[in-house]
Amino acid sequence: MSKVLEKLVTQRLTFLFQSQGLLHGHQHGFRVGRSCETANHALWLEVQSAMRKGGKVAVISLDVAGAFDTVWRQSVLQRLTVAQCPHNLFRLISDYFDKRTVCYSFDSTTWSFPADRGVPQGSCSGPFYWNLVLDTVFQVDMPAGCYLQAFADDLILVVRGRTKGEIESAAQIALDRLIAWADGHKLQFNCTKTTLLPVTFGGRLSLADPPRVYMMGHEVQVVSSFRYLGVWWDSSLTFAVHFRKVRSRVDLLSYRISMVAERFYSRRGRLFLRLYKGALEPFVLYGHGAWGHRLRLQSIRTSLNSIQRKPLLRITKAFRTVSTVALQVLAGVMPLDLKAKGVFAKFLVSVARVDVRIGPVTLRSDDYSRRFNHIEVHPLLWHSIPFSRQEPMGFDFELFTDGSKDADRVGSSLVVFYHGAEIHHEECRLSDHASVFQAESQGLRMALMYVDTLSSWDSIRIYSDSLSLLQALASPTPGDAQVWNLKTLCKVARDSRNITLHWVKAHVGTLGNEKADFYAKRAVHRPEVDVPVLRSLSLLRHQITQVLLTQ
Repeated sequence: MSKVLEKLVTQRLTFLFQSQGLLHGHQHGFRVGRSCETANHALWLEVQSAMRKGGKVAVISLDVAGAFDTVWRQSVLQRLTVAQCPHNLFRLISDYFDKRTVCYSFDSTTWSFPADRGVPQGSCSGPFYWNLVLDTVFQVDMPAGCYLQAFADDLILVVRGRTKGEIESAAQIALDRLIAWADGHKLQFNCTKTTLLPVTFGGRLSLADPPRVYMMGHEVQVVSSFRYLGVWWDSSLTFAVHFRKVRSRVDLLSYRISMVAERFYSRRGRLFLRLYKGALEPFVLYGHGAWGHRLRLQSIRTSLNSIQRKPLLRITKAFRTVSTVALQVLAGVMPLDLKAKGVFAKFLVSVARVDVRIGPVTLRSDDYSRRFNHIEVHPLLWHSIPFSRQEPMGFDFELFTDGSKDADRVGSSLVVFYHGAEIHHEECRLSDHASVFQAESQGLRMALMYVDTLSSWDSIRIYSDSLSLLQALASPTPGDAQVWNLKTLCKVARDSRNITLHWVKAHVGTLGNEKADFYAKRAVHRPEVDVPVLRSLSLLRHQITQVLLTQ
């Protein structure tokens, strides 16, 4: 019960800070819609922006010592006060932090120590409280040419200047101000883990004569590469170090897996293929937000395909003299460089929301739907719309909806029965690129809109043969904006009428369902599109795959 209460409080506070714009956009950790990929991509964009301005660039990686264990709780409470946190939640959190102790037992003796710092480890609220404190670092006045971003307790400082001296001066001022900020919140930076990476691309800076910066009396270590969120960044921005380490790791994993489970492969030859697609391939493609732009280079594409070679040899059990291209065909696996292009293109369109051109096709981000951020909705409105599998009863109002796709055209329909007699029907044609799910959603929308026009107080039962749509409505936090709109319409209708949703099996002779199917198929032949819709993300994946296969 305590975990449930803690999660409810965290959801309520997240909405509070999100609605007031108090969660900074440069924080990528533990945020809906943010990830390691978005953090690496944002860093790449900032470095590229600085380089396009013709200056020299240095990247400083900072590490907060202790982080979650050293959070000053007064800083958390101060942030809650600034956000005008409701008194009941504030008192609950204050009591949650108050009089916490650490107990140590040894040889039947127990010692208790007061714990006035840190957030509980393993709790769902700990990352949120940490973000509250760390977000104040973005209020620090940084010198011109400095950019700061964070992922949980990993901070990155990008410093740009026309000369090495400007970088040293700006970086020193920025670090001094960050140290002052840390002192104000009783935090400390780990000097031994803080590193400086001079960007040597294009001869801008040199590893032989790098910028010299000091932190708390210690010179910041200059490195030729460092690891940020699982991606190795090198000074020349080639990511050669990253791919070299990935290849070594994949070779080792392939060998270990084959040694441990070799006895299974002889009987289940496709098992390793499943392991490759489910584990090895995602591992190799991780970090595309940082290095995806380099896929236009033949050397990177060759590196990816060479990484793929040993797992394919395990899958096909072919001789080592077989070419990589032949192995890809025998295994039925897409070349890894093309797979990487597809993953990176999908990331740019669906997450970064930028237009992408693949071969002759241009994918425009505005043409595709995006995942709905449920944090923007008050948690009290995260309601579930239940459904049942009750068969049609033949009395009161019974509404049947359906969606159909035929000959690259999509249609939706609604049929209304009153005491077993058809009294009304509607049909519409959707955009040709619409999915069947979108068509089913439109059918349900028409049903809810029709219910709003009824003045009768009879019971209303809405039947749909789309189990996926009904399950999405039953989820408290679906990721589809269209489903959220349906949930809102359904809740408004249910507040004033007795409405229930039901699933009915398709094509088993149910009169209402067969009628709805007939009208939906007839709707696809309408001359004009009645309801334009955005392309779905599943269609985006399909389009990218088709374009890549033609290459």
